[in-house]
Amino acid sequence: MIEELNQILGIVQVLLQVAATYFAYKLIKITGTFRAWSIILIALVLQTVRRMITLMVTISLIPRGDTYTFLDQGALPLLISLCLAAGMYELLKMFAERK
Repeated sequence: MIEELNQILGIVQVLLQVAATYFAYKLIKITGTFRAWSIILIALVLQTVRRMITLMVTISLIPRGDTYTFLDQGALPLLISLCLAAGMYELLKMFAERK
């Protein structure tokens, strides 16, 4: 029962993350491309990939192991955090210049 619930939650998480990424892409189309939005979009894409990998492990499409642990707990979270920090810094600079 818990396993099935985890699978359903994983699917919902992936769908919501894909939607957030799509909306961010559409925002870029409306507002224009600039570095901050592009970096934030990269972070959302990486987060989507991370959720997809986790879902594939949950439904046993790929094995849980050292590579998964490294990606899920090491490399991807670091890259996502780096992109979000850089994107927010770029936004801060942009808004500070307008003030």
